[in-house]
Amino acid sequence: MDGRPVVSYAGDRGIFKRLESGIVSSIPTEPVEWKRSYGRTARSVYVEVEFQPFDVEALVKGRRSLIGQQVLHTYWTDCSDVDIYKTSLKDEIQAWLGTLKKTGSSSDWLIVLVETPDSRKANKLLTRTTVLDKIKQDLAGKTPERCVSIVDPTKSDSKAVESMQTFLHKFRQFFLQSYNRTLNKFEELIRSEREKRTEAGWNFCTYFLLQEQLAFVYDIMGLQEDSLVQYDELDALFTQFVLNSSVGVAPNWLSAFHTQLLDWTGFSLDRNINNRLRSKIERCDLSLLDLRNYLFSRQGSLLLQMKKEDELAKRCLAFLYNTLQEIRILEVECAEGSREVWVALCALEVLRLVKGTSLHTAALWSFLREKVLSLGKLCGLTPGNTPSSAQLHLVVSLFGGLREDMYLKLENNQKNPAERLKETLSSGSSFEKNYLEMAEIAISTYKHIGRIRSARLIGG
Repeated sequence: MDGRPVVSYAGDRGIFKRLESGIVSSIPTEPVEWKRSYGRTARSVYVEVEFQPFDVEALVKGRRSLIGQQVLHTYWTDCSDVDIYKTSLKDEIQAWLGTLKKTGSSSDWLIVLVETPDSRKANKLLTRTTVLDKIKQDLAGKTPERCVSIVDPTKSDSKAVESMQTFLHKFRQFFLQSYNRTLNKFEELIRSEREKRTEAGWNFCTYFLLQEQLAFVYDIMGLQEDSLVQYDELDALFTQFVLNSSVGVAPNWLSAFHTQLLDWTGFSLDRNINNRLRSKIERCDLSLLDLRNYLFSRQGSLLLQMKKEDELAKRCLAFLYNTLQEIRILEVECAEGSREVWVALCALEVLRLVKGTSLHTAALWSFLREKVLSLGKLCGLTPGNTPSSAQLHLVVSLFGGLREDMYLKLENNQKNPAERLKETLSSGSSFEKNYLEMAEIAISTYKHIGRIRSARLIGG
């Protein structure tokens, strides 16, 4: 999802449209210090925005949605005649500011006067009161710094570049001030909704989508750690609901996660594929594995962005054990072997991307080997056995619960997790080859980090 914040534009739209592409592309070229509220550490961020026409209805309705909400409001004009300003422009800007005040955005505005090189020179020569001076005197109140001018960059003038850079610096600062206020209000809304979690009408999926908007915003600003915190909080909240349900009355919305598992596809760390699972959350029509797959895939994608591959392997192992426990607590009906298939697919997806040799990767390879061995025994693929017709049917049924479109096709003849697991369970010889390879990697990784006893336990 595109979480870019929205800035509105009003006034002379023709003037703005002429400058829009250059401004939008230039805003994220330099970092700006973001001084956050509640004593949080200041961070250096890159700002990306999109501009939309000023829309009063969207401004009023968008308070519960961070994505698409108009954060800062700009008014554009190229008026250089004081008389024209007095007769029409002043009233137009006053009406615009009045609308902002009614909708609670009286502090989130910026008036931009676009000057031509000739008009700027004339103003300096005559030393007269300019339109910008009048706007500051008549309309700006105590914040005249929110009225700025730029030299039209489409006109050839040596001052245009310097003028644009000054404007961009001010724009970034004003935008972050407004955005900070917007985020503070939205965080208050999140806290308010979380406090209602014991009420009858509360729904985790609805709340999830609300708090995830904050994660999207932090991600696009380059604050992946802050984005990850949002998903970790959602993860912990859902886990607590599941644990509480085993010792008390479960909320009504949790009953949807008791449904039988018909799809045991693992997660994919590809963002575009993950969005398909998000649509299920929007419809509140998903299984326990759907929710867990989406949540961990977002956490994993952020860890990869931060280049924390070992942390990803560590978290994956805990995630697999935790989800298997939640399946037991919620008494979710599962087809025989489906849980082992899901674990294997998840582990293969992470180990496809994590190449290091650490305790966490060794443990993940070992857990994968264990589940693949269980599947081999279940399907009659271990050495010395011939699959029965029932076991062959079981293999077909297990493959039927996989969605191959949830995995990318890999290059250079590499196999994605679904393709590799299907190959492993296709015959006794393929099973032996793949199982021994997994066991060997687990053993060698344990040996590499000095865990000889763990390696011997696998090797028998």
